[in-house]
Amino acid sequence: MKEGVAQDLPGNKNKDQQTVFAVVSKPNGKVQQAMPEVGQNVPQIEDPFDPSNYRKPQDPRLNLGSEQCAGNLPNTIEPRKPKKSWFVRVHPDPGYRVVLPLYIDDDSKRREGNSYLFAPGLEIPPDLESLVRDTLVAAAITNAGVPFLYTLSITDSTWYESGIEAIRLATERWVRVTSGDGCYLVTYPVSVLSEPRFPDVPFRDYLERAFAKRLIKTHDHPLVKKLRGA
Repeated sequence: MKEGVAQDLPGNKNKDQQTVFAVVSKPNGKVQQAMPEVGQNVPQIEDPFDPSNYRKPQDPRLNLGSEQCAGNLPNTIEPRKPKKSWFVRVHPDPGYRVVLPLYIDDDSKRREGNSYLFAPGLEIPPDLESLVRDTLVAAAITNAGVPFLYTLSITDSTWYESGIEAIRLATERWVRVTSGDGCYLVTYPVSVLSEPRFPDVPFRDYLERAFAKRLIKTHDHPLVKKLRGA
């Protein structure tokens, strides 16, 4: 182990994904942990799209059953809220949901697909903490058979409370989700729709196809520099 190099040691990952730094011996015989300099990037992990690397807990109200999947995943997956014209279902398996640190680029020319993912273990600079939101991300599908990632920002608000209930209902039946007066509203189709056929792929594939081009792995990322005025 080299001096001053941060390493992720097996068995030392906890729910907050803390980084373990190498132990460094000083000439006086004292031992201390080598801490990174301010602004220094944490080590790159092997797979930033593995949901198990993001350990923020999900809302327990969503921990229901599981369901068999069928079909293929398209090349492009959008992380977004459902359109008001869609009827949607959410994958009932808790393994197909995760809480991610996301930044939404409001300056993007695209109204959707503008979410940036901070890789696990990458420290979010204090001046950006108010811009990066913990977001529930769940595998979902429309009644037209289009898979997407249903996103819901975790906040202390009626939007989150009504949003989590909408997602819970969507794990059981088709729903349409629209915005009301300070909350999300749910309506149901007038006829019986066929059960969803979710793509038969791991959840990490959803995340990779959604964020491969919008993954922030270092503080040198152009978007991070822009946000920090660097």
